[in-house]
Amino acid sequence: MQFDSFLFLIFWLVVLALYYSIPDWRSRKLMLLIASYLFYAAWNPPFVVLLWISTNVDFCLGKLIGAAQNQPRRKALLALSCWLIWVFWGFLNMPIS
Repeated sequence: MQFDSFLFLIFWLVVLALYYSIPDWRSRKLMLLIASYLFYAAWNPPFVVLLWISTNVDFCLGKLIGAAQNQPRRKALLALSCWLIWVFWGFLNMPIS
């Protein structure tokens, strides 16, 4: 699905209507997460698995950063999160032989 397609316009309008029809903030976030997975699946379905892994790793690291008691631990966890994103990005740009 491309941003300049009619299909994307319909997708965006449906997501927007769903977003404003859901009153609960937690449910809105979940709906946006599912919509983003569907958007990526329309582009390249195998990348959804990588996106899911990245989402879960960053969520867990974010929880650890929030619970960390000292600054060096928070910085180390943030550096780990950035490094993992860099590794995923490198994996996506790896030439296939």
